[in-house]
Amino acid sequence: MMSPICILGANSLIGQHLYTQLVGCGAKLNLWTLQDKFQDRLESNQNVVPQNVSIFSGTSEIASAIKDCDVVYNLHEYTDLSNLPDEKKLYEHNVKFVRDLMNMCKEEGTKVIIHLSSSFVQCSGKWPNVGNREKDHKDFVFDNPYPKYSKSKALAEELLKSCPGVKTLAARVGYIYGEGDENGIICDMIKVQKKLKWIPIIGDNKGAVQMAYVGNVSAALIKCKTTMEEKGEEHETVNIVDDTPINSLYDGVLKDLMGDTPSHSVPFWLAYPIFFLICWVLQILKIDFPIPSTGHFYMLCRQWTVLSNYRLRLFFDFKPRYSYNEAIKRSKTYYNNIDFDSFNSWSWRTEPR
Repeated sequence: MMSPICILGANSLIGQHLYTQLVGCGAKLNLWTLQDKFQDRLESNQNVVPQNVSIFSGTSEIASAIKDCDVVYNLHEYTDLSNLPDEKKLYEHNVKFVRDLMNMCKEEGTKVIIHLSSSFVQCSGKWPNVGNREKDHKDFVFDNPYPKYSKSKALAEELLKSCPGVKTLAARVGYIYGEGDENGIICDMIKVQKKLKWIPIIGDNKGAVQMAYVGNVSAALIKCKTTMEEKGEEHETVNIVDDTPINSLYDGVLKDLMGDTPSHSVPFWLAYPIFFLICWVLQILKIDFPIPSTGHFYMLCRQWTVLSNYRLRLFFDFKPRYSYNEAIKRSKTYYNNIDFDSFNSWSWRTEPR
């Protein structure tokens, strides 16, 4: 039987899939959410909560959630890739939360912490980000496309490394897709398509956006946990990627999910300067208008981002649980049938739940 496990941020997309893959293992599972009680968004989760599962919510119940758990998955985070990031919230959820969690885990005798970090901490605004293995975030401080968000995630990684007596792993995850998604970049594009009845293609459609199926991300986190328990390494960092083909935003996962969709091309040299000017004026006036940052625009429409799976594949011996065809098949029905009008958030700003 597996040791007791706690999932912090169980209402997140990864949390939903992680719960699905762990619930049948027989281990005691503690699920924690910030505000709402745990919500079963996946069809496979639509059943009575098993006796081995306990549910907690609110900051006052974090200590109770991790009590007696040998393994803690920290999926709690605040994502802000917007034009005016909320630095206070980034610090509160991505740094202070992790620092407090470290202290509680040391007191409780937690053995392993698997922490959701971000691929963006090792991304550059300079073209291209290709073939990179796990790199030190300090090398990307001055040209990071998401400086405020990436700084908060990098500080959390430093906290993990300074936690003696507890094995920690920073799992760097980038753009993800899959059933249960409510605010990923695929949702963004589908919402735009439903409003305009067509998709705007910015640029020459030759960028490279690396995505991963959330079911494989969850499976990788489980495999990493097992490896950390078995091996002697105290602090690890790993890129979490799968076999999803790396194409432009429009030709990759989006096309395979939606099929041929009407579109109109807009030259990058025209769209980007206009968008940059709008963002600059809003920043000068300190107007928090709900638009993504220029970094987000560039990463999706122009940049090439291809991170290496070398360490995940060799050191952690991970093979994706689902093939790309299986991932698309599992996701397609979901994306084609959900009601996007009920979703208020976008990929560039997501509140923890």
